[in-house]
Formats: sequence, C-alpha cells, structure tokens
Amino acid sequence: GGPSIAQFIRIKQGSDPVKILNDIFAGPEGLPHGSGALENNLVTDKSIFLAPERYDYRLKTGTKAINAGIYPGELNGLNLQPTFQIVHPMQAKTRKSDGALDLCAFEYKYQQQYAVAK
Repeated sequence: GGPSIAQFIRIKQGSDPVKILNDIFAGPEGLPHGSGALENNLVTDKSIFLAPERYDYRLKTGTKAINAGIYPGELNGLNLQPTFQIVHPMQAKTRKSDGALDLCAFEYKYQQQYAVAK
C-alpha cells in the first residue's frame, strides 16, 4: 500500500535526488517524501491566496511569500530563475521581476494583470 494521505509532490523511489525550492505548500497534503531536499519553501494554508476556491492563486497583500524567494542557481548551464508564469488554461506569459523573487506562480507586484475570470 501507498501513503495514507495525499502528497503535493511524489518522488518515485530510486529516482535521482530532487531539490524543491521556493514553493508554497498550502493545504492538508503531506510534504514530499523521497530522495531530495526541501529548501526555502512555505508551509501554510490557502488563506494567503486571493480566491483559491476559484483557482485564483494570486497572493494576498502582506503574505509571507512576497519577496521571500531565493535565487535558484543553475543546472548544467541553465539558469533556473523563473522567466514564465502560468495562465490558465495551459498558457504561459513572461514573468516580470522587480529583482526580489516571490514564492508563487506569479510575481505579486505584477499579478493584477493576470486576474482569473469570475
């Protein structure tokens, strides 16, 4: 049998180690188990988002996730700094930055232009 609770991220046994960085874990799901490391993540509830019941995961003003990100570094010469953000459904937009990375799918300073339809 598998784990008794849901997990945000499942790491397959025998996989190469992973690094989970600058993420938000909001809800009752279990943190990832497996080979890897969690670094600079926020464990919280969904109250930090504008309207999670409508899948609107933009950050509310004043949350701890704003400007809390750290530079993710590089892997095999590839800069891992986010340059795109998701736009539902299955689209991407260039992710603007003010120099301070946020923990979220959107940069707080620019997120209003990505309002979710009601």
